[in-house]
Amino acid sequence: MRWKTTLALLVIVIGVGAYVSLYELKQPTPERRDALARQVVRIDADQITKLEIQTPTVTAVLEGAGEAWRLTSPITARADSWFVQRVLATLDPLEADRILSGTVKPADCGLEPPRGTLKVTAGGAATTLLFGDQTAVGKHVYLTLPESPTVFIVDAAFFDHLNQSLDAYRARELLPFETWKVTQVALTAPKASFTLAKSGDAWRLTESFDSAQDSALSDGERAEPIADEADSAEVADLLNDLKALRIERFLADQPTPEQLGWLEPPYAKVTLTVEGLAAPLELVIGKPTTDAGTPAGGRGGSPIGEAGGATDNEEQRVAKRADEPALYAVTSASADDLLKEPQDLRSKQPESFKPSQPAPAATNSTPLTP
Repeated sequence: MRWKTTLALLVIVIGVGAYVSLYELKQPTPERRDALARQVVRIDADQITKLEIQTPTVTAVLEGAGEAWRLTSPITARADSWFVQRVLATLDPLEADRILSGTVKPADCGLEPPRGTLKVTAGGAATTLLFGDQTAVGKHVYLTLPESPTVFIVDAAFFDHLNQSLDAYRARELLPFETWKVTQVALTAPKASFTLAKSGDAWRLTESFDSAQDSALSDGERAEPIADEADSAEVADLLNDLKALRIERFLADQPTPEQLGWLEPPYAKVTLTVEGLAAPLELVIGKPTTDAGTPAGGRGGSPIGEAGGATDNEEQRVAKRADEPALYAVTSASADDLLKEPQDLRSKQPESFKPSQPAPAATNSTPLTP
């Protein structure tokens, strides 16, 4: 009968093991239970499609999904992806440091009326967070949900992140693109103009002369534009310089004709053809600008060195994308980095070693000996 006892014990062991694996191991740890108890909301970041924010500093609406977010009110503009992703990550989940239930009145915490609100739309459902005053001790703020008796104390960094100027919500990257997807770059400037076209892994450089550039050529200088293979490292540097262009200031969201005149004459024009984009990215860089957002030569737009005089601030230039109405300011140094000499973009390989040239035929001749 011993085998029956052994079998019974085996069944018991299997049952206990199944219980432990199916129930006990799935129970949250004490730390996890504490975190769940302090959870204010948990909103799946991938499901969020709209954020409506109202604070003492800003009123804004953002809409989008993933990393593609835009401001839709009070202006229409590209939103800063990092800014939005930080908000989404904080909500998934949002945990309180302390919970005050039935011990305080919302009005005593600055929650009636609230100091700020955040309305989050996810999966067709909306959740609203109400922010109150800052706590007397520590960097925290009071928070509650509509018609809830519970008051939470959360890190003030979340509210401070929302309570910034509208400019903090806006994208600072002037030309967002992946360098490896670029198939053509065209740059036009008063002193040099060229086009770089990609074929496979190789780049081809074509220089172009306009009438002004032709007349600027002195006797003895080359009279024919360059048409040659381009140096891949130099092209990569140019693409990285374009990608690094950063919006330093937002000058005008709906520029007047006079303000659009700040782009004339153009300091540089850039056109990027990028795989996956319906239209090329086009950028115009214009005159130097002052801290006040006016051309350095005065409101009339006279360039530096002409009548009207120059200001002490000549470190930024006006810039505009063709597909966006706003005028921006970029550093003059970053604009100057784009003005490559076509000669410097040429391939550094000797003509005899360029891939487009046939390799010299091998010979079996024996060298002469004296």
